[in-house]
Amino acid sequence: ELLGAPAYDLEIKQYVSGGQSFANIPRHLLYKYNAYDVALTHELFEHYTHRLAAEGLRGLHDFLVGIANDLMLLELDGIKVDMDYLDELTDSYLEELVETEEDLKAWVENPRSPKQVKEALWKLNHSVESTNEETLKNIQDKTETDTNVNRFVSLMLRHRREQKLYGTYVKGIRNRLIEDRVYPTFLLHGTVTGRLACRNPNLQNVPRESKIRRLFVPEKESIFVQADYGQAELRVVTCLAQDTYLQGVFSEHRDLHSEVATKFFGPGFSKDQRVRAKAVVFGLTYGREAYSLSKEFKISVAEAQRYVDTFFEAIPQVVAWRESIKERVLHKSETLETPFGRRRRFWLITHENQKDVLNEAYGFMPQSIASDLTLLSMMRIREEMPYVKIRLPVHDSILVECDPDWAEEVAFQMEAIMEDTAAKEFDTFVPFPADTEIGPS
Repeated sequence: ELLGAPAYDLEIKQYVSGGQSFANIPRHLLYKYNAYDVALTHELFEHYTHRLAAEGLRGLHDFLVGIANDLMLLELDGIKVDMDYLDELTDSYLEELVETEEDLKAWVENPRSPKQVKEALWKLNHSVESTNEETLKNIQDKTETDTNVNRFVSLMLRHRREQKLYGTYVKGIRNRLIEDRVYPTFLLHGTVTGRLACRNPNLQNVPRESKIRRLFVPEKESIFVQADYGQAELRVVTCLAQDTYLQGVFSEHRDLHSEVATKFFGPGFSKDQRVRAKAVVFGLTYGREAYSLSKEFKISVAEAQRYVDTFFEAIPQVVAWRESIKERVLHKSETLETPFGRRRRFWLITHENQKDVLNEAYGFMPQSIASDLTLLSMMRIREEMPYVKIRLPVHDSILVECDPDWAEEVAFQMEAIMEDTAAKEFDTFVPFPADTEIGPS
């Protein structure tokens, strides 16, 4: 279409309809079709070679091709599943689901039926349009814990969670097994932020605290080593904003969350207060606001806003960087671009979507850069450490397996490669250390 080519496949269609072989096509038509395919593919190659160079995108293109080649090897290798533990999990989840469904019978016969759940809520004086998770959580937040409706909604949420984990990671894994392995597909262009995506099964999204994680194991006589960038996205923001307060924290290896908690609550802060401080800090990279914090921690919006304001006073350069992103996206309609050449455009901005657009704009650079540094490190690990097998990249971490005798050395080398990659390919304003863990699953 781009080259104005004729519809040169029309003549062959009658010979290959219904999945028939190309061998049925008369030779002169087959050769003509083949010649067009080759000639036009070459013309497209020439066209895009010039266009990529003119738009300064050739470097990004070649980088993505390199990643695609590495990911292909991961897809071919797959990852091993502990079959005995899979059987154990199956029994355990089915038992839990039966118990939860038994408890729910006081309100509904079938908790999977939205109609029945709606009717049950109506009888409990809650008329709702939807029975989705957000609706149920809203009811849970607004009702006392010892009330009938709160008990019902809490059980429903637990049932949904168990059902999802069982369906996705127990039954779903079993359906996708080839012998004792699963072979996930990685999607290089699966997100707008430039982060890698994964499906069938999605191993980048296994819930952190769940017992599902033990399902995935290394080969016999091997062990897993995982290295992940500590607070990667915050460090990226620090570099982009050239923020001196955060530079001091990261360069001197101070505990950011404890420092922020001290600013909010004084030196005697509790564990729960440190969690609140952490939520404010991490909310920085995706535009989290006071209202959202107030809902999560059941505090007033004014108190949540005080936390945000106190934190922002300490990081004026980050605040200025965020303002510049806002100006570029909302008022100048500029395209955002990372040092690796990834671009993010926001075509249609309305009053309704403005807040979402801004949150995506704040998150684009940190998420994209942290992910690309991880993928660059993965390519170096494959090249420089042929004695390890890479199993899974997850946003800002890399999982490999190796001989247990080499595990400590492998961890040390991965840390060194990841820190060096960030310094060489991105910035030296703050260090990008990697934390490592070694384990059998």
